[in-house]
Amino acid sequence: VLCARMFFVFCIDPSLGRVDVHSLSEQTLIELLIDGVLNKEVITGNHDDITDIRTWASLGFDEENRIVSIDWSQQDVQGSLNLQWLPVKLQNLSAYENEFCGTLDFSSLPSALLEIQLQDNNFVGPINLCRLPRAMSVLILRENYLNGSLHLESLPSTMTILSFGGNSFHGCVSLMHLPKSLQRHSLSLNQLCGEVNLTQLPQQLEGLFLNENKFCGSLDLSQLPGKLRVLYLSFNNFSGEVDFSNLPESIDNLNVSHTLLSGTIVCTVANRPKYKV
Repeated sequence: VLCARMFFVFCIDPSLGRVDVHSLSEQTLIELLIDGVLNKEVITGNHDDITDIRTWASLGFDEENRIVSIDWSQQDVQGSLNLQWLPVKLQNLSAYENEFCGTLDFSSLPSALLEIQLQDNNFVGPINLCRLPRAMSVLILRENYLNGSLHLESLPSTMTILSFGGNSFHGCVSLMHLPKSLQRHSLSLNQLCGEVNLTQLPQQLEGLFLNENKFCGSLDLSQLPGKLRVLYLSFNNFSGEVDFSNLPESIDNLNVSHTLLSGTIVCTVANRPKYKV
């Protein structure tokens, strides 16, 4: 089986475009997916040959024996992932807290994919968010070495969690057209800059983390979402007078420390919110 797979890969002509993944077996797709993994035995459970994937506890199958979930988290896996070979029915990909490296190509992800969790790895390079599956709801990429700019204007409308913290993204970002369903959004610990508009955030948003960047300019906090509980703006270059009188009642954790902002915050003893200024 392994020899046949290698022969198949070597016969692919890049000039002919991408091979139709629908024509490949689940076994072949997984073998191609982990072709860049250095310690495959951690995933396969075998130091010699790649075993039948139906015996792998890390894979979840539907009633038609199509792979719908992959969980390779916290296994010290080393090497790269060829995301173009993800199984076509895959819904959940979890491979966080490993030693995965290389770039992330999101240009041809399965249309069924709902969640990607690749945090705490060594992925590098820019990412393209313009062609994510339209039903995707969770994308967690924090604590890697990703860089480049972030374009957040064309995200799937179903997105609920976005986590890009702890990378090296730079440039300006727009928060004006985020998905209406978004509940948690983290851009902390990057090198993002410029002004941010917080007047058109999604009404479902409960947590926004912009801390430890290079954002600047004034802030309008008068139209924050009614469900917002956590807002971290600390360690930025925001400046000017801020009207804190219209903060939503839901907010219980506000951090604007290590900025140049000024203003008066009224803290009620009954609710005991955690404000850090």
